[in-house]
This record gives sequence, C-alpha cells and structure tokens, in this order.
Amino acid sequence: MTSKELLYQIIVFALIDIRAAAYEKKSHKAIFMVADLIHNLPLQLAHANSKNINYDDILKSLKERAKIKKCDTWLDGVINDLLSKN
Repeated sequence: MTSKELLYQIIVFALIDIRAAAYEKKSHKAIFMVADLIHNLPLQLAHANSKNINYDDILKSLKERAKIKKCDTWLDGVINDLLSKN
C-alpha cells in the first residue's frame, strides 16, 4: 500500500467514525448525512485511474446520491463555493 492509498483509507475510516458518532447522538443528522454521502469518495478517486473511470462520472454519481439522500443542497453549496474561488 502506497502512502497515497494509506491516506485515502485514513479518510475513509475517519468519515465512517464521524458517521457512526453522529448517528448515535441523533442530534447531528446533518453530519451523518454528509459523511454517509462521501465516505466512499476517496476509494472511487483512488481507483479512477486504474479502472479508467472518468472524474466527471464520479461527480455525476455523487450528485445523484446527494439528491437521493436529500443533501443535494449541501453538495451544490460546496461545489458553488469551490467553483467561485477559481
């Protein structure tokens, strides 16, 4: 495992822990929903090159999952903030 892969895995496990902690408290549902949405993203990014996956397809899939999980407003806000900084 390369350092890059290790770092991605650390992100995954951190987000899973955040998701679990937020779910147990039940008062932090927004944290749970965001962590639940993105916890697989690091692995998708890591496998993008080896599996010839297009980053645009990953983004499209993320947006679709956000809509299903009813956190598309959050994701759209983040994307808009990031794009406005460029």
